[in-house]
Amino acid sequence: MPPVTDTVGDSRAANLQKMGRPLIVAGILVWGVWVIVKLTGGDPHLEYFLAFHLLGVIPGSILSRWGAVQRWMLRRGS
Repeated sequence: MPPVTDTVGDSRAANLQKMGRPLIVAGILVWGVWVIVKLTGGDPHLEYFLAFHLLGVIPGSILSRWGAVQRWMLRRGS
């Protein structure tokens, strides 16, 4: 018997996935700012930019794959 789908849960997962993509893009765009600062003669500290990059990319990748993460958590709990 196939699992019963929850339309509210499915729409919530879709919203989380939509929120994840802009976080990934923002995390990647941080390096554009780093390059601009570097090209204009500044001395950007890699650690600061890496922190903001990871703050966008890690949660964004988890959120954009939330359906798969949720299925994995359900399998682990069974």
